[in-house]
Amino acid sequence: MSIFLGFCRFANRSGLKIPHLRRKDVCETPTLGDFSKSQSFFERNSVEGTNRPEIYEEIVQTGDADRALFNLINIEKILILKIRFDTIALQLMTVNRDQITEVDLLTMTLDGEAVQFTEGETIYQVADRHRKEVPTLCYDDRLEAFGACRLCVVEVEGIRNPVASCTTKATDGMVVKTATEAIEKHRKTLLELVVSENRNVDVDELSGYASQEMKNLVDRYGARTGRFQGRKSGTSNTKDKNPFIVRDYENCISCYRCVRVCAEQEGDYAINVMNRGFDTQIITEFNQDLRDSECTFCGQCVQTCPTGALGDRKALRDVETPGELKKTRSICPYCGVGCSVDLLTKGDKLVGVQPAMDGPANEGALCIKGQFAFDFVQNADRLKKPLIRRDDGELHECEWNEALDAAAAGFAKVRDKFGRHAIYGVASGRAPHEAAYTMQKFIRAGFGTNYIDNCSRA
Repeated sequence: MSIFLGFCRFANRSGLKIPHLRRKDVCETPTLGDFSKSQSFFERNSVEGTNRPEIYEEIVQTGDADRALFNLINIEKILILKIRFDTIALQLMTVNRDQITEVDLLTMTLDGEAVQFTEGETIYQVADRHRKEVPTLCYDDRLEAFGACRLCVVEVEGIRNPVASCTTKATDGMVVKTATEAIEKHRKTLLELVVSENRNVDVDELSGYASQEMKNLVDRYGARTGRFQGRKSGTSNTKDKNPFIVRDYENCISCYRCVRVCAEQEGDYAINVMNRGFDTQIITEFNQDLRDSECTFCGQCVQTCPTGALGDRKALRDVETPGELKKTRSICPYCGVGCSVDLLTKGDKLVGVQPAMDGPANEGALCIKGQFAFDFVQNADRLKKPLIRRDDGELHECEWNEALDAAAAGFAKVRDKFGRHAIYGVASGRAPHEAAYTMQKFIRAGFGTNYIDNCSRA
């Protein structure tokens, strides 16, 4: 059986909102695993009838790739499978029928069920797509599989010992069991051993995006038995006084996700690993402070850490703040990239920011401003009323109507005396996007000039 990978234009009647697609370099033919985010995407949009064949009638011949949707179409029926925007290459803005690529499907047995996959996928990717709850602590789907935690091991018929599903490629005809009694016992024992080495399992969720992963698995497997006792691993760095990241390595499990995300995603190589065994330590070059290293304080290491060993120092200031922690999806207000963020609030107080892992523009990445520079939102020094400079040369509070009249008179005076090009607008990078749009409209339409800029552009 084969399927066809093509660009499909949605009919307007589908009502499904397609995130903006970004052109990238040509890549190899995408696998089923490349479509790893569609399930939640379709659930969020809740479009009734999205599997109707008529939606896919119109294969893109010439057209708008930004509005195209990747689909895998089975010869016998429509398969809405996983979509991962911004990681599939758009080879051309124009896609012809003769460019549709044919992909062969392979079959394996997963927990007694025959499932299909494409060559190159790992067992874990196939299992994850079919909603199998295979636990892992060292896996981040943005990174190369590492196989360190061994929690994702599964039984494969014909192989004597369990294999790490995150690093083992699926093969045609393979028979896999993901949760046998022996495998589950193995996982519980591993978690008990990990817990015995760490100072603390219960960390506050303000520590970071993935900080609850270990806690949740320990509770799921009932691994708080205290069966193993002995030496603790890791030494916390309490001397590093950087204002953003807590380095509590006594909770480190040596999954190396922080090291890998810094290298593979950011390309900074600011942190690395020293020593082995119980003496393993995450360090910067020459074991200096983060401020003196290549660290750009993007916060990626914090958000991928599954134990809270690396924590968001600014968010953790509000651990004792009363109120339920809520997340609200928004867009970073700084530059024009449009990174998606989740704003963390307690009551009416903004306590932290986390990157949106499914953000189409950033895919879980933020810069130092987007991650940590949010104190201005509720700073006590923020103006609550407009100020106007009066005859005494000092700024005085006034009402909005008076301030707007004074500003309009000032603009008109400069325009009449020096011409329209004497007026220049600089929009604030901390203002909402709607304000930035209004600002440029004011300059361009109001004064007929393109002298408009943004303080965050550089």
